[in-house]
Order: sequence, then C-alpha cells, then structure tokens
Amino acid sequence: MTSKVTYWLGKNISVRYLLIFFAPFLLFFLPLLTGKGLFWGLPILQFIPWRVLAYDLLGQGILPLWNPYNGLGAPLFANYQSALIYPPGLILYLFYLLGDTPGLVWGFTLLVPVHLGWAGLGMAKLSKEIGLSIRGQVISGLSFGLCAFFVARAGFFSMIWAGVWLPWLILAAEKTIQARNRKTAIWAIARLAFIAAFQLLAGHAQLTWYSFLLAGIWVIYRSWHLSDFKNMGVVVGKFGTGLIIAVLVSMIQLAPTYEYLLESQRSSSVEYANAMTYSFWPWQLLTFIFPGIFGNPGLGDYWGYGAFWEDEVYIGLIPILLALTTLKQLWKKGQPPENLSTYRPILFLWVLALVGGLFALGKNTPLFPWLYHYVPTFDMFQAPTRWMFWVVFSLSLLAGIGADLWKKPFGSGLWWLKLSRVGILGVVIGAIAALLIMPNIQPSFIRTFIYTGIFGFLTINIAIHAPEMTYKSRVKRWEWIGMSVILVDLVAANAFSNIFVEAKVFQRYSDDHRTAEVQQNRIYIPAEIERSLKFDRFFRFSDFSPREDWSNIHDTYLPNLNLFDQVAMINNFDPLTPRRYAVWMAHLDSLTEEQRGQRLKEMSVGFVASTPDMDIPEIRIDPLDPYSRLRWSACGELIRRGQDESQIKAELGSRLENQPRCILVEAANACGQDGPDAMPREIRLIHESVNDLEIVVSDGAEGWLIVADTWYPGWQARIDGNRVPIYPADYLFRGICVPEGNHTILFEYKPKSFFIGMLVSFGAVLLWLGMVVFGKWQN
Repeated sequence: MTSKVTYWLGKNISVRYLLIFFAPFLLFFLPLLTGKGLFWGLPILQFIPWRVLAYDLLGQGILPLWNPYNGLGAPLFANYQSALIYPPGLILYLFYLLGDTPGLVWGFTLLVPVHLGWAGLGMAKLSKEIGLSIRGQVISGLSFGLCAFFVARAGFFSMIWAGVWLPWLILAAEKTIQARNRKTAIWAIARLAFIAAFQLLAGHAQLTWYSFLLAGIWVIYRSWHLSDFKNMGVVVGKFGTGLIIAVLVSMIQLAPTYEYLLESQRSSSVEYANAMTYSFWPWQLLTFIFPGIFGNPGLGDYWGYGAFWEDEVYIGLIPILLALTTLKQLWKKGQPPENLSTYRPILFLWVLALVGGLFALGKNTPLFPWLYHYVPTFDMFQAPTRWMFWVVFSLSLLAGIGADLWKKPFGSGLWWLKLSRVGILGVVIGAIAALLIMPNIQPSFIRTFIYTGIFGFLTINIAIHAPEMTYKSRVKRWEWIGMSVILVDLVAANAFSNIFVEAKVFQRYSDDHRTAEVQQNRIYIPAEIERSLKFDRFFRFSDFSPREDWSNIHDTYLPNLNLFDQVAMINNFDPLTPRRYAVWMAHLDSLTEEQRGQRLKEMSVGFVASTPDMDIPEIRIDPLDPYSRLRWSACGELIRRGQDESQIKAELGSRLENQPRCILVEAANACGQDGPDAMPREIRLIHESVNDLEIVVSDGAEGWLIVADTWYPGWQARIDGNRVPIYPADYLFRGICVPEGNHTILFEYKPKSFFIGMLVSFGAVLLWLGMVVFGKWQN
C-alpha cells in the first residue's frame, strides 16, 4: 500500500501525505465508529430527505425528476444542491441500500473527512508544484484541509464537495500553462475538464464560480509572471477549452438547473437584502489568532453576530503566523530563495487575500453594494462572507511559503521571540486570574486567551529551537514536532464545530395511523410557525445542544421532513423554488386569516398546522374542507401571458370575495362556455406517480380541467393521445382545455432540458475519453 502511494505521490513523502489525508478523520472518527452522523440544520432539513426520496424512486424504477410533495410540486433532479449525479456521491446509494436512512446519514458523514483530506492533498500537491519543500507542502495541506471555513460547514455537504476541488483545479490550470506541445496540452486539458466537471456536479454554484474565477486569474497571472505574453492567449484558450468541455460533460445536470433558475424566484438576481445576508463581521478577523473568541454554539455560548459557521476562518496559529512572516519578503531586495526556484507568488497571494476579504465584508463597506448593482455575477449569490474562500486558500499557501522561508532566529529576532514567550505566559496567567476575580466576563474570552496562550507558547518554542539546515535528522524531528502541534491545534479548535446524533434519529416516521391520516391531504405550516419551530425550538444559532429529544422533530412536519413519509405539504425549503409559487406564497402571507383559508382550500390543503405552545413536542393539525385537487371550470377568463404580476395578484385578491366561476387562464384562445347549461363534469384519477398522472373526464361540455399543482415547463399533456398545451390557471396551477365527450388525459413530466442535457453529456464524455486515450497514447 505504502509503495503504491509513494509511486503516485513521490518518493519519501508518502507518510506525510497520508497524515494530511487522514488528519480530518480525527474529528469524525468517534462519531463514525459509534454510528452517529451530522444532523444540525441542512442535513436533516434538506440533503438527507432529498436523497431518500430520490433513492426510493430509483428503487421503483422511476427517474427522480419531480418532487410532488413540496410546494405543490417542484423539480427534484434540477435542484442543483441535491447533486444526485456527483460521482463521489454515487456511493451513497450503496449505503442507503445496505442501511436504509441511517446508512445514508452515516455515508454522508463519512464523505466529509474524505473530502477534507482530499482538499489537503490537493493543496500539498499544488504547493509542491510551485516549488515548496515537503515542509511547506504539509503545512499548506493541513491548514487548508482542516481550516474552520470547511470544518464549521461540515453539514453543508454541497459546499464541502465543491470547495475542496479548488487546489486541484489550480493545479490542473498550472499544468495547462506548462504544456508546450500538442501531446501534453491535450492531456492537461482533459485533466482540467475532469476536475472542473466534478466541481460543477458537486452542487454548489457559488463556490464553484469563485473557484473558476480564481483559476482564471491564476492563469493570467502566471502567464504574466513568466513573461510569456506571446503565448498568453494560447494558455487562456487551453484553460477555456477545458472548462467548456467540463460544462458540456455536466450538461445533464446544468441544463435542467438552468431552466429551473430561469423559472425560479432568483431568475433575475438575489434580492439586495437577501444578497447582503451574512456579510463578514469585521470583528471575526480576530479569530485568525483567537479561535472561538466570540463563543461556539457547540459549547452553547456563541454570542457573535449572525451564524457561527459563516464567519469561521481559523487555519491554525502556526500557519497564520507563518503567512504573516511572508509580508517582509515584499520589501526584501534580491532574488527569490533557492527553495522557491519555480516562482514566489507572495504578492499575488496577498492581493487575492485582500480582495477576497474586502468582498467578504459585504454590506460593511460601500464596495460590495456597488459591485452588486453594477458588476455581473455579484447579484447572483447571498452570503458575501463566502468570499473568505479566497482568503483561506491564499493564506494556506502563504503559510507553506513562510515555512520554507523560516530560518533559525538569531540576534534581535531571537531576543524578541524570547520576550514574547514571557509575555504570552503573562497573558495565560492573567486570563486565569480574570476567571477567578471577574465572574461576569464572557467565558469565551477566558477560554480563547488560555487556548491561544498555550499554543502561542508552543509555537515560539518551536521557532526558537529551529535547527541549522545542515543537521538533517534534527530538522526532520523539528518539522514533525511543528506539524504535530499544528494538527493538535486545528483538531482542538474545530472539535465542537459540529453536532452528531445517532443516525437512527433520521429514520422515517413509524406512526402508520397518523401518516395515513394526512397521506391524501396537503399540510400547510404558517410561515411564523415554521420559522419558530426551526430557529427557536430546534436549530438555535447560539447553542447546538438540544432542548428536547431530537427525534421529536419528525412530529413537526417541517419541510423537507415530509419526504421521509412522502406526505404532501404546501411549504418548500429548497434553495430554489418556482417563481410563481414564491409569488403566490408571498401573496398568501399578506392575506387575512379568513382570506388565507380560502386560498388554502384552492390549493387543496387538508390540514393547517398550529402550535398552542411551542414547548409542546407535538404540533396540532387542524382539518380544512379543501377543494378537490382535480376540478372543473366551465369557462376561463383570458389574460395576457407575462402580464404584470402585481395586476394578477390584485385580480386574484378581488376574486376572493366575489368567488366567480370562471378561472384566470394565461392562454391565447377561449375555451368553454358561460351559461346555465354548463354543467360540471365527473373527474376520476386513474393512476398517479411522481412524474405522471392519468385522468378520465366524463361526458359533458367543453371546459377547463385544473390540476392544483405548480405550473412548470416540462409538464406535457395528452388528451386521448393527442398533445395539448398546458396553461397557467389562476396564475399558479395547471389548466388544459378539454373538448366535450369522454376523454382520457395523461400528464407527464418530461423536461427537454434533462434529455437534451443527457445527450450532450454523453457526447462530451466520449470526446473527453478520446482526449484521454490520445493523450495517454502520445505520452
């Protein structure tokens, strides 16, 4: 095993590379060993339910294209963050087959340290590529793979899956720069396309876009740095070709997602207030040196601004100090040191870190708001703080450079280090004293100062005792001591960043009587109750510890928990929702209770959730007398497609009191009749699955069949085998014109975007395989 690893990674470095890869497992080993999994927030509310539904459908031989259980129906496969075909995530299906939902949870949790270790290896390999010694490679790898930016977001699976590919993407871009002939260029482009496709399929557009942008800047900078202006266009062309091939390979996912984006509530941009959510809190810069100074929800005492995980940036005390030491090289005259013979991108990396940090501040400076309004792509995403992705990447590389530049101190430098050691001991003693004489001080202050003091003391001792480079055995021992301290520091700092629970907590609800009670009826949870259940009762940002048994969450029917039992509900907690649905729900929230009840009946809602007391584990569901989901209208009032939505909402609001028999239909041609002889027709549901439903309509006059499900492109209708258009009815629902007589009607969800994307991906994969074979044969 070791010999194979050595062959692939390079001689004499296999053990240290294995250390980088397996280091994140120290944070996850005990939970995985005891059958626990990540739970808090998105794992239980999004990622696990999405997969359970998708895998249940696959088990029935059904493509998981549509989710009929949330928000009157919404795309499932096109939901980008579900990442159903991300290649490393395909193994999750095996975990699900072997262990049902708990097995799936365990598999998701296992993939987190695997990806973090992969991130560390990628950074180490990139460090090697730019000329760093094994010392710098290990320090860069550990600081990036175990940085708090990733570890604190462990439950954001798509973020982890996408973000860890950044160093591998940069490494592949570097190979395209170095490719000087057709043989090596084809192989380099194929490798770049492979990595970029994995990142595109990982399910997080924001970090993927930031990665592609950084990689493009890297390519331009490197061409400039090498003074290769003549070939800059060729290099950029090769890089662009690799990304284009990656996009084509990923079209099976990207095409449906793009269609969904255009039809979603974020079709034009993220609203300004939402886009500025989670701007980096400037005081969190202190956590580069003092991890957890504002508390930690894993310890139950977070008191900082916003969400803990959004502002965490710790990369280790030794790495951040080493990165800071590289600043003096910017003013140092002469040639780069020999151990950085390839090049020394110190200034470039500091500029990246500065730019990323300024962008991350979001609304805290005028810069990001200006970019939001005037520069494309800045209005696409929320949480500017995620630009710290660039910062931790740059600082991790700089830490490796700083490690290579570090020399045995002497003279005034040695004197200042010894003086600092005494000062740090004084800080630790002062913090302990404050704990005794100042009981009202924030506990996180005391804890963090003691923590930083201890590791600061160790850091200075390691720096002071740096051996001369001629004593190789001493240097090796000194390096291992330093790496061990970094490892312990990062593991200890991140130890309470996540909460794990028994994977069986995710097991689907077992009360068959209650499930059957609501199986055929949609549930609606008012927005204020949904918000309170999430953030007051279960998922408090200040404290991860439970206020009650975590399994009680199944009694709430929070979206997407209903997917475990395949119970339909009006609420939808997906990152993208159909735009018509989002507009409708905003309209619903603005109504009086009586008006809202009428609207809920039109949405075929059978139960409305209520909570007399938020401390009572089980919520109450009050029955309604809803309209049928399949209903008939003798006439339709035509409105222009694309008419101003405020006018449509006003018209819908006025109809709440008048209750007209005609529906609003966004169609071009009239259908039906309006008179006393227009009798309702009998409608019978013959068959239904997630992607289709078959209906029989009895003899009667021409009119409109309305299905109280979300109108969305990709749905097709056939009457007696003949294709007919589906029109938006009453803005949100699906409506078709049915001629007089007996008819069999079939609705099917067959999105062209999926099938066209699949064909494009198949062709692109063949192209990519051809490039691999050709490049391998040439080499």
